[in-house]
Amino acid sequence: MGKNLQEKINPKIIEGVKQRLKKARRNKKLTQAEVLKETGIHVGRLESEGYSKNMSVITLIILCDLYEIRISGLFKGL
Repeated sequence: MGKNLQEKINPKIIEGVKQRLKKARRNKKLTQAEVLKETGIHVGRLESEGYSKNMSVITLIILCDLYEIRISGLFKGL
């Protein structure tokens, strides 16, 4: 994705997805360290405010599977 296209993406969508992932992790009573151990994904970085790197679809699928949520729910209403 080109930088110009990235700049057009509403940051509220990215922040919304990050917050929903964080909430799902907490609902499962998982720590960031437990998620890292289970998946190899450093969710502390993904959940941090101001972190705007793209999350891959694979990352989202893995986390949604672990948290037992639907990927579509991350985007609904954003």
